[in-house]
Amino acid sequence: MKHLLRITGLALCLACFPLVSLFGDEKDPKISIALSSADAIKADLKLMLELNPNLELVRELKGRANEVEQPWDVLKRYLDDVFLLGVDPTRLIRVDLVNSDEGVKYRSSFPIADLNDFLENLELFGIEPKRRTRTYYELSNAYEGILRVIDDFGVIGPDREVVPARGFDPIDNDVKKYALDKNEKTIFDVLFYMLNKKGSAKDRRKEYESIKEELLAAVKQKEDETKEDYELRRAVSELQLDELARYFADPKEAVIGWLLDNEKNTGNLSINLVPDKKSMLAEAVEQLGQVPSRFEGLPVPEGKILHGSINLPLDEQQKSNLVGIMELYRESGLAEVKNSDKFDDSQKEAYDEIVKILSASMIDTLKEGRLDGYVLTAPSADGKFTLQGGMAFKNAKSVSRAIELVKKGRPDREVNLNIETHAGVTIHSFTASADMKAAYMDLFGGDTLYFGVGEHEFWYAIGADGIDAIKTAVTKANDTKIEKPSMEFVSLFLKLGPWVEWRGRYITPEDPAVEEKVAEAETTTDGEEDTKPKVSQDELREIAISSFKSGNDILTFSLKRDGDNVTGGGQLDTGLLRFAGHLLAKFTVTLADPGTELKSKEAAAAE
Repeated sequence: MKHLLRITGLALCLACFPLVSLFGDEKDPKISIALSSADAIKADLKLMLELNPNLELVRELKGRANEVEQPWDVLKRYLDDVFLLGVDPTRLIRVDLVNSDEGVKYRSSFPIADLNDFLENLELFGIEPKRRTRTYYELSNAYEGILRVIDDFGVIGPDREVVPARGFDPIDNDVKKYALDKNEKTIFDVLFYMLNKKGSAKDRRKEYESIKEELLAAVKQKEDETKEDYELRRAVSELQLDELARYFADPKEAVIGWLLDNEKNTGNLSINLVPDKKSMLAEAVEQLGQVPSRFEGLPVPEGKILHGSINLPLDEQQKSNLVGIMELYRESGLAEVKNSDKFDDSQKEAYDEIVKILSASMIDTLKEGRLDGYVLTAPSADGKFTLQGGMAFKNAKSVSRAIELVKKGRPDREVNLNIETHAGVTIHSFTASADMKAAYMDLFGGDTLYFGVGEHEFWYAIGADGIDAIKTAVTKANDTKIEKPSMEFVSLFLKLGPWVEWRGRYITPEDPAVEEKVAEAETTTDGEEDTKPKVSQDELREIAISSFKSGNDILTFSLKRDGDNVTGGGQLDTGLLRFAGHLLAKFTVTLADPGTELKSKEAAAAE
């Protein structure tokens, strides 16, 4: 049944299906996803589609005037006629992932407006419901399972263990706690929550090891991949799985909510993570906010288009994983230099040493147990932008030696050592590569990269006033006294428009044959033709430029310590929702009549 499978697919993606069996033997759901209502989700989709009213679906009819429909009208008709027959569109929908002795099972709870229509909808998807009692049905054919009607909800699952005759409440205390306010109104449009009510984090991590090995076994070496690159990719995968274990096995509860503000036209993400006591995650949270960042307190100017910071202490597992990955990066880099046909032996020797110097310093930095750095791109006096940043770095003076070797490795670049020294920081520079000079001049007003090397950190800048940017930042950092470190350990502010437009001006377009291939007919496993929209990188960039042109193109994200918990979230500005709506409009082409295309009103009128 497409209805159940699609919603369940969403649940599995969000919940990271293979990790569910971490959570012991408790039969209650450990992971749940709640949709506030079909109407709320439809309102979100409608908003995104109508943020660009210039788009329409045009069906060309031979000898007759073209038929024109709005993307939302097509999508709404599809949702109402295919997905929501018999479903109450005003009430909460819930999907649970349930751990059992046979593995992971799922249970879906749909509010019923009309039971006969709901049963008819099942039949339309090839599922045969056979009534056994007034509230109990056996399901067969396209889906094998059972349906129980509980408090006007159709609760569907594979067996009676998951959908019991008694004891299950679709709107239980957990739903009320995480999804509803005191007036029982939904708080989020989409809510994901994970609860570890029984067992210890240590036990769950033990169970996870077998799953981790199974997942890593699926990481295979590709035909065109070198041994070094494969080992690096596998190590990165292992690090990601270890971090997933931290956030799936160690929390007592994790709650992630998404809400689209239909008045402000923004998308809002909310995160709350409660560690299990005595878990590795709890120990890691205790270390947050204890030591100030070297770069804390630096001014962030108005008009910035990028600002990010990190001040993250590393535990032993993270240090071990990251050091291992850095060692593999070193080997991969050395192999790439060795196999390169762009450099002569003298250049290769220089690059070998650069890779070894910087990787050794980075490994020592990781062993120190903290990632501390910032990046900022803000307006400069010449009307361009200056990019600057800094990073705490063990043996930072090794950066000076690496820059000195650039002169030998790339004779075409102008290298200037020891330009000046400011507050113990020595500033060096080298010019950008020939193919990037014009791009750097365009955005930053200069084609030179500046590096300031201190005792325990290095600074960098690109821009006509790059030297002054480094000196000002060093002075401010030295003069700033942090009495109470910030609890925020990750932050990001990104204004996408200027970056997308800049990238678009200096990238080689795709082959026209690829760029113009918007749709491609494919054959599905059941033999039916399925037309899916294909969007090239060039088209994605054009859509992004168009979506961000009017501004409102800001993405923000942050995480901070709040007592013993981790909280945070982010926001998508209107332009990003407009971008998503444009892609959604392209998808609606597949739902419309054959021969329909997505066009702008101007393009349709011109034709």
